[in-house]
Amino acid sequence: MQPAQPEVPAAPPGIVRNGLGVAALVLGVLSLVFMLLFPPGGVIVGILAVVFGIIGVRRVGRGEATNRGQAVAGAITGGIGLLVSVVLLAILGSFIFTHRQQIDTYTQCLRNAHTQQARDVCQTQFQNSVRGR
Repeated sequence: MQPAQPEVPAAPPGIVRNGLGVAALVLGVLSLVFMLLFPPGGVIVGILAVVFGIIGVRRVGRGEATNRGQAVAGAITGGIGLLVSVVLLAILGSFIFTHRQQIDTYTQCLRNAHTQQARDVCQTQFQNSVRGR
């Protein structure tokens, strides 16, 4: 005979703990906003949304929460925000790595430009160098 396993106490009857599912959904939507405005923020918020969504779904499975749909939606939107943010950061990193010399030249040109016309020339030169002209 195996010793009796101690029972993990669930939430008291009648009390639901839907906070993580709600938080997952809010963070998931925020990750979709951040993925375009500030991709590093989209990564952080997306990770939190996925984690909170998974914990929220587990709470539903244990009968401690009733908002499975919100938790799942939060995990999905957080995952999308996370994935798109990582892809955008990879594209940006690749661009910077590939065009490092042109970026340095452009930066130096802007430092020496004292008029708007000179800055416009810097921008045109940079665009032409990136395009390979």
